[in-house]
Amino acid sequence: MSPTWKNLQQPNIAYFITTTITNYVPIFIDNKYKNIVLDNLYFYSKKYNYKLIAYVVMPEHIHFILSLKRESKLHEFMRDFKKYTSKQIVKQLKEDNNSEILNVFANKANGKANYAVWMQRYRSVPVYSEKILKQKIDYIHRNPLRRGLVNELEDYQYSSFHIYYKE
Repeated sequence: MSPTWKNLQQPNIAYFITTTITNYVPIFIDNKYKNIVLDNLYFYSKKYNYKLIAYVVMPEHIHFILSLKRESKLHEFMRDFKKYTSKQIVKQLKEDNNSEILNVFANKANGKANYAVWMQRYRSVPVYSEKILKQKIDYIHRNPLRRGLVNELEDYQYSSFHIYYKE
């Protein structure tokens, strides 16, 4: 019997989540934008009372694993996280006078620009076993190396690798 949506929202399930920037714009090559994402992941950990298990910020997307508590709901977390990071990213793009990327994100209606920084959908995969959890953490931490962003895993500062492998 396959799990239903209601079953997937049960408390204390870890989720492997991927969410991507609109049109795959590599906005996260700039550390300012990576910091916006990380600051918000930590902020929402308090607001939604979840445990952030692992994360990586890639040039055009992020992966993370989190475990939600009873009173939290994944779709509410993602709605708020994406909404607020979008506002902060757009604000930073305006401060940086980066009209090229702002135009990619712009959705002009009624003469006013609304910005779609994140693709509307995100992927969430429930993680039900320790084996799968370890595989997903390894995938997250090795992603920068696979993509050629660094030569050594410890050289990438925007992942939880350092939390797991402190010297």
